[in-house]
Amino acid sequence: MDTLMRESDIIVATCALTPETTNIFNAETFKKMKNSAIIVNTARGACVDQDALVHALKTGEIKVVSSSSSCFIGNGHIVLDIKKKEEQATLK
Repeated sequence: MDTLMRESDIIVATCALTPETTNIFNAETFKKMKNSAIIVNTARGACVDQDALVHALKTGEIKVVSSSSSCFIGNGHIVLDIKKKEEQATLK
């Protein structure tokens, strides 16, 4: 998985939510990715560590995260609808 994170321009997450995949995308994972990486998450929201995602977008560690219904761009204004709870949140 380390090679995948380092070399991929686009990563598509389609995994089921299990104990092994909970927070599979986390601070360590985001640091391994290219700064231009795009993540498409069609998996459950809990596969992504929400705090680490916000940090990675705000600091430019990754560029874009997309779920099946929204796109989140790391420009200081992030819209999340892949949260563990199914509500939508806007973070600045």
